[in-house]
Amino acid sequence: MALPSTIREEVNHLQIELRDLKLQVSRDLMELRESMASVATELSAVIEKHKSVLTRLEGLEVRAQGIGHSTPKDEFNAFAYVQLDELEGSESAYDDVSEEVQENYSEDVEPVSSSEVSEEVLTDEDVAAIFYETIVSVIQEEGGVLNNNMHRKYPEGYENTKEVKGLVKKALEADEQISTHKIDKFRTLYYTTGEDPEEVYARIFG
Repeated sequence: MALPSTIREEVNHLQIELRDLKLQVSRDLMELRESMASVATELSAVIEKHKSVLTRLEGLEVRAQGIGHSTPKDEFNAFAYVQLDELEGSESAYDDVSEEVQENYSEDVEPVSSSEVSEEVLTDEDVAAIFYETIVSVIQEEGGVLNNNMHRKYPEGYENTKEVKGLVKKALEADEQISTHKIDKFRTLYYTTGEDPEEVYARIFG
């Protein structure tokens, strides 16, 4: 049965609208997939950064556990092969220490100051890790720091040697969250990646 021309035109118009809606839905689905892939990538980067921070914190905690012990360094380091929670869960092993060994431990040992321990125990890599974490915190809180002002931000009691400076510089340059901007021949600005370095410099240093 033949349809009136007006109805036929309306049907054709509805078919065209339906086709356009299908195309729009397809485009929206593609954009949604791309957005989800982008979110997954960013989330993965955040997770990796979180793991990196946890690893550095665990390393600092392990080194802190060793401060105060005069045991010479051994080429075999058990801390490098076990997790921190495994170390904390192994405290029961100390219950088997004999009373004779406990009695031989002198409680009259003269205490050693923290500054002396730092100089004797911490390596350049250890000090550089502490300085690096300090500068990262400064950049996160203040927005940026100049290379010739970084030493003023470091905690006291640690020697800022040439080797330590080099290690800190390499660590900052390898951090994707931190960028550098040359101010002049002698000054370099370290700032949060994505920020405007000129604006950061003007805001902090005027």
